[in-house]
Amino acid sequence: MNGGGPTNDLYAEELAQSQSQLDAEEVKLRSYHEELKRLGVEFKGSDGLCDFYSVRDGRDVFLCWRLDEPEVLYWHDLDAGFAGRQPLSASRKLHAIED
Repeated sequence: MNGGGPTNDLYAEELAQSQSQLDAEEVKLRSYHEELKRLGVEFKGSDGLCDFYSVRDGRDVFLCWRLDEPEVLYWHDLDAGFAGRQPLSASRKLHAIED
């Protein structure tokens, strides 16, 4: 077998191009993550889960949103995590977001 022939060069070139594209996408992803942090959003995972600091009934909480949800519908205590999500009541939804 030829270890340094044209076939290997072709694969090396394709691999280098793929790595370059992957690196560029990683830079974009990092910049998006930094932008979210600047906006006060805590990105929680690849499923699009995000938390936003807010105040509810005089205490600090997170508003909680996930990519498939049409709007921010849930909140939880700072240490409760996703499992502690509770629905925002319809009458309090806008007030909680504005706090």
